Amino acid sequence: MTQELVIDVHGKEISIYIRGTTLRTTYRKGEAPWLICTELKADDPEAAYTREQFRSLSWTAANQKARELGWIAHEERHSRIMIPG
Repeated sequence: MTQELVIDVHGKEISIYIRGTTLRTTYRKGEAPWLICTELKADDPEAAYTREQFRSLSWTAANQKARELGWIAHEERHSRIMIPG
C-alpha cells in the first residue's frame, strides 16, 4: 500500500500528514518570506518513511503549496555578470 501525503490548509497553516500513521507536521506563514515549522510528529515504526524522509517530503510539499498560494516567492535563478573594470 502506498502512503500518500495529505495537505490541508487552514488559515495561515499548512498541515501535512499521512493517513493511517502518526506522521504529521504543520507549517505556519509568518511575516518573513518563509514557513515556520510549528508541529512535527515524525516517529512511526509502521510508516513507510523514516523521520528524515518524512521531514524532507513534508517540507518540500509545504513550500510548494505555499508558492501556489502566493505566500512565498518562486525561486529565481541568478546569473553572474562580469563587470569590466
